[in-house]
Amino acid sequence: MSDLSAEERLWEAAHQALRAPKERVALVLRLSRLSPPAPRRHHLLVCRAILEEAAQRYDGEIFLLGNGDALLLCRLPPVQVAADAALTEPSFLPNTFARLFRVDVSDPAALTTLWTLERDGGALLGYAAEVRGQPPSPAAAPA
Repeated sequence: MSDLSAEERLWEAAHQALRAPKERVALVLRLSRLSPPAPRRHHLLVCRAILEEAAQRYDGEIFLLGNGDALLLCRLPPVQVAADAALTEPSFLPNTFARLFRVDVSDPAALTTLWTLERDGGALLGYAAEVRGQPPSPAAAPA
């Protein structure tokens, strides 16, 4: 097991993923934006199960961050997704989580961010730097 924190592992994984960003996405579930008493234990269990299923289906990795957020870094699915996989398809996950937290947050859309790495790689690096506790370096952005 790695001695690196989830934030350090995310930093490294983001840089690795941006070396070949085609058909890769990152989904941030911003549980840190919820007001107490949310997120509740059952929310965390359900979210983790959904993210783990998506990570398995789409060759991904989950980062459970110290600020309470969770980030899924994975491949995009094929154009046609089987019906049983639809709930864990990365582009559907924002709606899935919005329904799950609709009573706990005034704007469920603010709870998730989905980045396509080819287009939004800089945003992923910025987020990784933020949760790592340092400002993003302009030199770290992909060319």
